[in-house]
Amino acid sequence: MLNEKDQIKYQLEYKIIPDIFFNNPKLFMINLINSKTDYFNYLLHKLSINNPYERFLVGFRMVLDDDENVYYCVCLYYDKIDIVNIPLSYYTVLITDTNFENPKYFSVEKGMSIDPSKKDETFICGVDAEGKHLNYGTSEIKNADSKIMSIYLYGDNK
Repeated sequence: MLNEKDQIKYQLEYKIIPDIFFNNPKLFMINLINSKTDYFNYLLHKLSINNPYERFLVGFRMVLDDDENVYYCVCLYYDKIDIVNIPLSYYTVLITDTNFENPKYFSVEKGMSIDPSKKDETFICGVDAEGKHLNYGTSEIKNADSKIMSIYLYGDNK
């Protein structure tokens, strides 16, 4: 069972942020790119939510595919990665084309392997525009961004 702080994080990461993102991907991404954590804090204040994170960072990059099409990629990093205190998500990746017509919401999550011989795994998940949780399988955390971009460009490649 999640404590109160983690319940707030869960609502933010899997309901509130995806809803705001899919409602207007262009406005949401541009505000995050321009104002970074100030925009996130503004949203929390507007929603009357105390910030549950010890740390929150926003990263931005443009990504080129093999045909030199450009995609915008915004990463939301939650708290520090800590083996003892497992976060709900390590980070979220928001990706869209330059026309903001194909927005996707991904999360890189810590999971526990059901196989005791394996160490815990990193899962690639997401939320669609209807709020449905999506599972894309496992990935080493160091390869998560590459797998996410591949899923975005070519579809689910489990």
